[in-house]
Amino acid sequence: MNVDQAEGYIYDHVEVGHEMVALAKAFIVENFTPDVVQLTAKWLNHVQAPMPTEVVIHQTVDPEPTLRAAARSISSRLAFSEAVWALIHTNVLLPATGNLHTVTPNLSWTTVVPGSGGQSSGWRFDQLAVSVPDRIQLVPSWKSNSFRPLSEGDLFIRELGIANLHPVVGESLQEAVTCFRYDLYAPCLAMLTRAVEGAWTEMGLALASSIHDINQKRADALSSDLLNPQYSLARRLTRVADVYEQKELCEALWNVANVNPRDLRQVAIWADQVRDSRNVLHYQSQPARANSYEKVAALLIGAVPFMRTIYAVYDAARQLAPPLKV
Repeated sequence: MNVDQAEGYIYDHVEVGHEMVALAKAFIVENFTPDVVQLTAKWLNHVQAPMPTEVVIHQTVDPEPTLRAAARSISSRLAFSEAVWALIHTNVLLPATGNLHTVTPNLSWTTVVPGSGGQSSGWRFDQLAVSVPDRIQLVPSWKSNSFRPLSEGDLFIRELGIANLHPVVGESLQEAVTCFRYDLYAPCLAMLTRAVEGAWTEMGLALASSIHDINQKRADALSSDLLNPQYSLARRLTRVADVYEQKELCEALWNVANVNPRDLRQVAIWADQVRDSRNVLHYQSQPARANSYEKVAALLIGAVPFMRTIYAVYDAARQLAPPLKV
């Protein structure tokens, strides 16, 4: 590998994915300090992505580990900068100064090894430089505990803390929070309902699998209903909650999930409130109570504990389900 190829290797391997940006957002708010230089250094230390001091390019040395480390460090810094601007855009952070802080990544290189001559120089990666405010602050409303989960989609998912959240459910919750931040209550409720229907259906299907060996007929009937796209959300909520209340079917599941039927019924009541509020999308339909900021915020905040309950049952049901026959 020559000098030009090594430089190209770094450009080719710099990659900033959504997951890294989401992690950076969470790190910023959880480890907040107004000095962006200090916060960036803490972030790079947290993800173990320091910039190497020098790469040796010589036929006797493998430069790829150092080049990969450099690409990872630049990627991590770019993710951090993107996270800062994203949090400003979503009104979680405010610039505390009019000055911008710009870091242009650079890396020294040498072709010199002991016992040989060569040359030394360095690269400046001007195309990978990003400017951010040199000082930032959290918005004043961040002090309100009720505000925090609704501040930004990625932070909401972080607050939820469900490791195996279904991708469609996660996407729907993120979009619901985004809509809420812009006071778009009907779209917010539409996406929240989509998340509810997805999570509740997945839980119900797992529940059916877990009782299959106890009562195959009821398990198959439940699965058939839930897999029917014409089966309404209201009926899904009632159907699954009714089955979960049957002691002869679900007593073991209650113990493993640590969720009693009364708890799941409370989730169903919340989910039905979401469904009813979403019905404003239908012409001439009005929810039982007007969709105000306070009401929609309460429904969104409720998603945190109630989704955790749904997934506790889902995980327990998956655990108790008989293995698939090959």
